[in-house]
Amino acid sequence: MADPKPGTHFLNQAVGTPGPAQFYAYSHSGFSSLFPLRKSAMDYLGKPQWWEEGVEPVELELVGLDDIPDADLPKPDMLKIDIQGGELAVFQSGREKLNQATSVIPEVRFYRLYDDEPMWSRGDIELEEQGFVLHKLLFAKDTVVGNSRMGRMKSHAFKTQLNDGDAVYSRNRSLKHL
Repeated sequence: MADPKPGTHFLNQAVGTPGPAQFYAYSHSGFSSLFPLRKSAMDYLGKPQWWEEGVEPVELELVGLDDIPDADLPKPDMLKIDIQGGELAVFQSGREKLNQATSVIPEVRFYRLYDDEPMWSRGDIELEEQGFVLHKLLFAKDTVVGNSRMGRMKSHAFKTQLNDGDAVYSRNRSLKHL
């Protein structure tokens, strides 16, 4: 925030489904989320060090994307969002703000790391309903998963679990319902 680039906006607000929420601030900031991490997911991925015991949630108040005045946050041309499972709530609370956007670039989840987090398919449906179409995946991250048959698996592709990645959604101008 000390050296903002032109066209960027920083607000001291948490966006999602409006109302009270709990935020889990993990020591690895890349895992901090409105959703608690699943120990079973960390164990399955062979990453028990990612699990933190005793993380107490912090109470906070969420605002809907559409509730932020245009003077504070104009309607975006493009939205890049990576908030560890909270993307769907932002899309749902921002239908008006996003109605002129040309693209949305969300992080998408394929393997559930958090309790109750919405998976890729739910965000995909919401964005399609808002007039976007999946253009492409920018990248997909996977993790090697150990199992009793690892030695018999010839291909590296069978030894990994697809986790998440970034997707590009473009406005589908052929849709007339918006």
